Amino acid sequence: MHVHKKIHAIFFKRFPRYSLLACWLAGFCLIPPELAAGTKEQQVKVSFIYNFAKFIKWPVPESAGAPFTICVVGEQPLSGDIGLLQGRRVNEHAIEVRLITEPGRWDCHILFIGDSEAQRLPNILQDIATFPVLSVSDLPDFVNAGGIIGMKVIEDRVRFDINLAAAHKAGLNINSQLLKLATEVLQ
Repeated sequence: MHVHKKIHAIFFKRFPRYSLLACWLAGFCLIPPELAAGTKEQQVKVSFIYNFAKFIKWPVPESAGAPFTICVVGEQPLSGDIGLLQGRRVNEHAIEVRLITEPGRWDCHILFIGDSEAQRLPNILQDIATFPVLSVSDLPDFVNAGGIIGMKVIEDRVRFDINLAAAHKAGLNINSQLLKLATEVLQ
């Protein structure tokens, strides 16, 4: 037992703070190798998005071979790192990352809303409110505005809040394990 604590202490002293959270998440889910190697805040957020997909149940099961679609709206969301998810797999479905250029085309599983869309946020959230789309952003007060998962940085660590009412309205079921990891869950 003493050896285990010593190895644990050495391991965590050698990794930056962002990697600590990514390693902690690896205890219950897999982080893509391309992202695990980096420590940038944006890469950690992309890892979170990848992991969110594994803990959400959409109302209509996808047919075999159908892609799992992650859409992004905004200029340079997550510094372009979200493109690293292209081709990864979620529940036996290959991820397809799409940049949304036309408002109203929200045919995706996850929609990441970038900072450049802050002015249009109310319209976007209203457009997708009743569709089975998981809205995710790192805009301030995202969940209070009606978004489902809002990421934020607290003490150099990426955290997230969940708006459970918005998820239910969209017909999404969030696994209790993910709810336990949230900093705040709005009912």
